[in-house]
Amino acid sequence: MKKQKKIISHRFLDRYTVLGAILLAVYGIIAIEVVFGIIIRVVTSRTDLLPAGSVSGALIVLAIHKRWFYPEFEGNLRGGRPGLGFRLGLFILIAWALVPVNMIRHPENYAVPTLATLSIALMAGFAEETAFRGLSLSYLMRQWKDEEKLLTALLFTSALFGLVHLGNLFSGANVVLTLLQLISTFAAGLFLGAVYLRSGNLWPSIVLHTLHDIVSLLDVSSISGGVMTGNLRLVDLLDLLLSVILGGIGLWLIRPAKRGEILAVWREKWQPLPDTKM
Repeated sequence: MKKQKKIISHRFLDRYTVLGAILLAVYGIIAIEVVFGIIIRVVTSRTDLLPAGSVSGALIVLAIHKRWFYPEFEGNLRGGRPGLGFRLGLFILIAWALVPVNMIRHPENYAVPTLATLSIALMAGFAEETAFRGLSLSYLMRQWKDEEKLLTALLFTSALFGLVHLGNLFSGANVVLTLLQLISTFAAGLFLGAVYLRSGNLWPSIVLHTLHDIVSLLDVSSISGGVMTGNLRLVDLLDLLLSVILGGIGLWLIRPAKRGEILAVWREKWQPLPDTKM
């Protein structure tokens, strides 16, 4: 007879929802970008394999998250409505509206995608979507099962996502550009989080985040090594405006008329626990 998996108790997470959401996001970032990064360096001594470590680390963390909440959680990479997520993701083209025009006017400021560009974008796409959407936001959807708190969950995890980018200041980033990045990443978090809430699947958010970072990293005049080190330009302010519009679209995607539909998706993602625990 097949042995039943043990159901894990979650007394702390059941009691301290806000702190739990923060700790899950922090755990995700540390586990994926630090722990798995160290493992790759120690085992292979090759920094060029760090993206593979981040992707593998994110998939492992997501698998642990699913097992940790067994048998409640369906998981982040299956189920839901991924097709809807990718269709809604087309709105992200708004955030890229200035890129073709600026490329034509200032081609010297842009570079073709390189392996380094793809690597940085891939690492961010998997690590940040896993931590802030796959772990933190999905957990809040477990805790807060009413329409009124949908907006709070989205705003909270988006704020965490924006604040973590203040860490770029320790890597020599421009202070003003970093503050603008905080706002734009908060807005991007609203959009990516809304796509995740609507779809109940993390793949659309991972892909959209990765593509968005590839486009952003093409601007070599203001970004070096993934950090914004240039000076403030008019195009940066216009880009901020487009990001805010994208964030507004994210809020529109979870408007009251859609919240019943969203909760229906998440009731499928989180099933009630059996009465008995092993």
